[in-house]
Amino acid sequence: MVNIPGRPRGCITCRKRRKGLLYGAEAQSQTVLSQARSWHGHAIGEMALVQQRSPTAHIQGFAHRLFVNSRIHLTIAACCARKRTPLAEPAWMMIPWSKSSKTHKDKLVDIFVEIPGLLEDLDHLKQSPTEQLYRQFMTDYTRIDLELTAWLQNHAPVQHLDILQVRGYTNPTAEDLAVAQIMSLFWTMSILAHSAMLLAVPLDPFSSPLSHLPPHTNPRQYCTFIADIVEVFFQPDAGIFGMQAVPFPVGMALEYLTSTEGYGSDVSKKLAGYLTNRGFGVSIGSFIMSSRKEWMGPRMASP
Repeated sequence: MVNIPGRPRGCITCRKRRKGLLYGAEAQSQTVLSQARSWHGHAIGEMALVQQRSPTAHIQGFAHRLFVNSRIHLTIAACCARKRTPLAEPAWMMIPWSKSSKTHKDKLVDIFVEIPGLLEDLDHLKQSPTEQLYRQFMTDYTRIDLELTAWLQNHAPVQHLDILQVRGYTNPTAEDLAVAQIMSLFWTMSILAHSAMLLAVPLDPFSSPLSHLPPHTNPRQYCTFIADIVEVFFQPDAGIFGMQAVPFPVGMALEYLTSTEGYGSDVSKKLAGYLTNRGFGVSIGSFIMSSRKEWMGPRMASP
């Protein structure tokens, strides 16, 4: 392998390996289930390489850019495994930005890295529903909820999103795709956080039946938003970016809807339609299903 100045060898290995798994010859030679396992396995290996280099190795240059771009898919893998990620540790959230400012997207991903830990704590709470675990879970959920609300109010590209909606999500520019990605991530995080809360509340021995929940805690609305916006990722101009952006939001939205409403709702049918008759959607649908078999179960809850 050629050693490019300023580009650490481990970083180059990660990038080449990821390309091969996503759309290279390596992926084409694998079964769908094998691809899903390889993707998740690669994410685990990449996280190990990132940790080996420490936060100070990702402050500037190529290493910083690669780290920033890697946080989303590494956290997606942690969500699927329902295990907290080292990326949520203070050092990993602060040191790599010692010489640069965080973007609106970076600030959203700062919240995202907390979600896997919330899912892991929910599983612990299910296994041992004690008052202490419940209170800790609700404390963490409340913090994440407030952070999501603050990000939506202060950093969300609302005006650009409105324009994109008026255009019917067609002929997307690079900026359109970036807006669609960041908002679909926000809505997916909202599904995960609020559905986890809805599953946790009945585990409190002193809880009363759910009532008068704030409207924003209903996960279904975020499934509807996702079902609308993923149209942009299937436009010809979206290219490979669209293919990479679809699986997580669509997979999580379908996971919630099918576990609470079955397959008959209009939103479920709309989401499923993307995966049955829309270009590369069939391959993505197979990948989502194989990933679900590998990692997930029906763990969502309705309000």
